Amino acid sequence: GKPVFEHEENHHGMGFDQYKVLATLKAGKNELLVKACQNDQKEPFAQVWMFQLRLADATGGAVPFKVALPR
Repeated sequence: GKPVFEHEENHHGMGFDQYKVLATLKAGKNELLVKACQNDQKEPFAQVWMFQLRLADATGGAVPFKVALPR
């Protein structure tokens, strides 16, 4: 695999489609690894964090996918 996007940001709001990344998928099955990390801060505001991801085709239409959680 190859990295498609990475971004480090702390304590920032989240908006729909805040970051848009173009990637070309091969025909058939593709695997996408998403890594979201949290720092070691202990303050209550640092304990609430979220992540969102939208997979879309070039026109913004939905791309079918299956979620696979770590074992």
